[in-house]
Amino acid sequence: MGGAERQANLVACGLRALGHDVHYVTSRRRGWPGGLKTASLDPQEVAEASARGADVIYVRDVLAVRKALELGRLRGSVPVVVALYSGTQCTLLSRRQLATYLRGQGAKAMVNYPLNRVPEFASTRVASRLAACVVAQTAEQSRLLRQNFGRSATIIPNGYDLSQCSPSVAPAARRYVTWIGKAYKRPDRFIRAAAALGPMDDVEYIMLGVEASQLPAGLARLAESHGVRLAGEAPHERVDCVVGQSLVYVHTAEYEGFPNTFLEAWAHEVPVVSAGVDPDGVLSTTGSGVVCTGLEEMVRVLRELLADPDRRTEAGRAGRQHLVATHDLAITSRAHELLFRRLVDSRSAGRG
Repeated sequence: MGGAERQANLVACGLRALGHDVHYVTSRRRGWPGGLKTASLDPQEVAEASARGADVIYVRDVLAVRKALELGRLRGSVPVVVALYSGTQCTLLSRRQLATYLRGQGAKAMVNYPLNRVPEFASTRVASRLAACVVAQTAEQSRLLRQNFGRSATIIPNGYDLSQCSPSVAPAARRYVTWIGKAYKRPDRFIRAAAALGPMDDVEYIMLGVEASQLPAGLARLAESHGVRLAGEAPHERVDCVVGQSLVYVHTAEYEGFPNTFLEAWAHEVPVVSAGVDPDGVLSTTGSGVVCTGLEEMVRVLRELLADPDRRTEAGRAGRQHLVATHDLAITSRAHELLFRRLVDSRSAGRG
C-alpha cells in the first residue's frame, strides 16, 4: 500500500470510527483494514455503490477525478472533495514544463516518475475548476495551487493512527540507518552517502522498497561493496519494525507532497535527514530533522548524528511531539468531518 493509498484508507477508517457510513471504491482488491465496504472500479460495482447514496465523494487519487465528478452529477450534485498528495501536481502544469523538468534530470531512474504523472496534471486542472473543495497537505501546496491554478485549498495534514505505534525499542538497541522508497526517489544519494560514511560499529544501512535489479548495475555493485542491504518491497508491518529499530531515517526524493515516511519515523522517535524535502519547513522549525543541500552535507550530518545519541534522542522526541499535536488521526478525522458537514449543509441550503 503506497502513501496516497494509506492516507485514503486512514481518512475512511477515521470517519468510520466517528460513526459515518463509508464506502471505499478502489481499483484493486485489497484486504483493507477497518471493515470498510469496498467496491472495485468495475462500472457495475461503482454504479451499485453510488446508488446507495452519498453525501460527499472524497477522491485521493486525482486520476479518478473525472469519474468522481460524473458520479457526483448522477447523484444530484453531490459535492466532490479532491485531496492533493503530490507536490508535483501543483507545480508541473504543462507538457512544456514537464519536458524542461526532464531535461534537468541526470538520473535515468527519474524519467519514469514525471512521465507516469502526466495524466495527474490534467486531472488536477479539472479538479481545480470543478471540485467543490480541494484539500492540500501543506500551506506550500495551497500557495502553489492558488498561484498556478487560481484555486484556494483547505489544509488538512496527513493523519497517523497513534494507537498502532509507540516507541518500543530502546535507543541503545537501535542499529539501522534506513531509506524507504521507490527507484525514482534517488536511492543513489543514500548509497553514495553510505559509501562515504564507510563501515561503523553497530550501524547497518538498509533500503526498503528497492532491489538490486531495479538499480543501474554500477550502483547496485556500490551498494553491495559497502554493505548496504537492498531489502526490496516489504509489508507495512516489516517497515514499521525496521523504522522502530532505526537510528536515523534518510529521505532523498526530489519532490514530495508530504512524506508519510516522516510520520513513520516520528512515531518511533527517529530523526529525519532529508536531501531537500521539508514541507512548510517542518523539519527545521520543529527540530525533528535536518535538511541537507548536497551529498557532502548529508554525509557530515549523518556522521554527527550517529556519533551523538543525545542529539538523536532530542530530535526524535521533537518529531513525536509534532506528530501527536498535528497528525493524530483523531484530529485530522474531525477536520475532515467538519469540512464534509459544511459542504453538505451548503448543498442543503442551496436546495432550500
